[in-house]
Amino acid sequence: MRALLERLEVSYFPGREPGDTRYTALALTRAPLDTAFRLAADIRLLPRWSTRFCQGLRQEGERWIVSSPQGDVRFRYDADPAAGVVWHCAEAGSGELRMPMRIVRHGPGSLLLFTIQAPPGCSEAAFDEQREWVDQELAQLRDLVEGS
Repeated sequence: MRALLERLEVSYFPGREPGDTRYTALALTRAPLDTAFRLAADIRLLPRWSTRFCQGLRQEGERWIVSSPQGDVRFRYDADPAAGVVWHCAEAGSGELRMPMRIVRHGPGSLLLFTIQAPPGCSEAAFDEQREWVDQELAQLRDLVEGS
């Protein structure tokens, strides 16, 4: 597993050390790659699996507005099927925060990987909470793609 992640240039190590600013969650699914990518790349499904972050979703022009615990967030996906990457792009006060979700073939199923990075000034406790959210939500995405 570690060799695959390194080939994909993903920094993932079990556990988390104090001071780490990146974290990659992963989930294995029995869903084939094309199904997993199609569903993961559909922003309209975000409220069905990202239930802690996305408490509501509405479209305004080409952007989507996510109602989150932190307030409204301007959000978009930038999907690249050839690379197997869905960029989750959120507008932040200092610019755009881009977080990659990779979907790769793994035997007859797929491997879902989602990397988050702590924003500047994020406390250890807040980043630990974000990490827990991502683990939970990626498991919910796995359940969604397996149920389709």
